[in-house]
Amino acid sequence: EGSYITHNFKGHGATISALSFFGDLNSRNWKICSGDIMGNVRIWDLVKRKCIKTMNEHTAAVRGVKFNTNGNLFLSGGRDNVCILWNTKTWKEIKTIAVNQTVESVGFINTNNNNSFDQDIEDIENEELFYSAGDGCVLKIWNIKSETLVATSPMHLETTEELSIMDVIQPADLPDRLYIVL
Repeated sequence: EGSYITHNFKGHGATISALSFFGDLNSRNWKICSGDIMGNVRIWDLVKRKCIKTMNEHTAAVRGVKFNTNGNLFLSGGRDNVCILWNTKTWKEIKTIAVNQTVESVGFINTNNNNSFDQDIEDIENEELFYSAGDGCVLKIWNIKSETLVATSPMHLETTEELSIMDVIQPADLPDRLYIVL
């Protein structure tokens, strides 16, 4: 609020390539997660001002890190073509899902509210879904439990250039919308 530095974390030995906040400002549960170009992910407790977990499971740059809505799951995705799901109580890996694309962005999709996504997704009520986006300009939606691909976005542009989705924005006031940044 005062436009000054509140935290200075050291620990990544490489360039940070992904960041995501979780929790509420000035609450006891306020975290930031970071991924770097060497495949490392760190979870930082912003209240205690320290690293609470380091994960080294990716073999390439981590480009997407995200907590689910209630904070019990954490997802990391990277240019190694995999997304890794973590239990945030134990920080143990739950599963690694091969998404067959270089990942630039990941996130969770809540199907409990009336989403206006593809009709295939509407059939999966109360399931936990996540998205991965990246090379080929394709956004993929996955079922966490079955590890199956539920839906994909259409190819947006036909060109001879190599295009990639660089980010996906999910506005807080419109949680049933995803905006793709090429």
